[in-house]
Amino acid sequence: MTRHYAAFDIETATWVADDLEDWRQQRPLGISCAATCTADGNVVTWCGRTPAGTPADRMDRLTARELVSHLGELTRRGFTIVTWNGLGFDFDILAEESGLLDECR
Repeated sequence: MTRHYAAFDIETATWVADDLEDWRQQRPLGISCAATCTADGNVVTWCGRTPAGTPADRMDRLTARELVSHLGELTRRGFTIVTWNGLGFDFDILAEESGLLDECR
């Protein structure tokens, strides 16, 4: 059986100090941008947008929900989501920003 992988990462809108033991103290952090990349090279990126369509400092809830939907679609298609600290950070922040806690579990 061939495995299919998709990498996923977010960047927070608020800087988190490297020496901060509990980054949760600084919440909400927001998401400035995010990306997925499948093993076949399909890259999809997200960022917040201003009303004029230019990049914003922070992703809005609707865009965060679109990202959750995309990740769900990848898993339904058989992809394994690969992250660096995704369970302990990325999905936690995405759940908060999207309001879709159950979908991010």
